[in-house]
Order: sequence, then C-alpha cells, then structure tokens
Amino acid sequence: MLVQPAMTALAAEPSPVGMDPAVGPGTRAVIAGLLVLTAMRVDLFSGITLGTVAGLALAPVWVPRIRGFSGGPGFAAVVTLCIASGIWLTALASADHTIIVR
Repeated sequence: MLVQPAMTALAAEPSPVGMDPAVGPGTRAVIAGLLVLTAMRVDLFSGITLGTVAGLALAPVWVPRIRGFSGGPGFAAVVTLCIASGIWLTALASADHTIIVR
C-alpha cells in the first residue's frame, strides 16, 4: 500500500491590495480607466454619472467579495438603508419642495 505524505499548508502572507499575482496588467489598466471615468463626473441623464453606471455594471464582480471583508456586510447594509431613505425622503419632500433634476 502506497502512503503519500501529508501536505502541510504554509500560511501565505496576503499580498497588498492590487498586487495579487492574479491581477495582470490588463486588469490594472481597466481599474485605472474606471477610476478616471468615475473622477471625471460625466453626467449622463437625471444626475446619473458614468461612474455610477460603471460601478453597477461591475457589481457582479465586487458584490460577492464584500463578505470577505470584516465590515463589508454591515457597510453594505448601511449603504442600502441610506439609498432607500434618500429615495423615500426625496419622494416625501417632492410635495412641497422643488427637486432639481440635472
């Protein structure tokens, strides 16, 4: 009977953000381009910016990774509540306030 030696898992140190070997130069170029598009604040319509559209388009990439961070789920819950309350307060105030749509 052949017995294989047990593999010991070496504790690998985490690499700095963005320096993961799986992140190639093409991925870094896409990240840099998206950061520039977000910083430019290009308004598309009704206050929606190009950065918002890019962030929502890439949601399938970054949303599953939120659970990996210690404060990620709590932060996501607070952001969701803030968005919901912003929409609710805007609708509530629209009866007697002027809402500027850019």
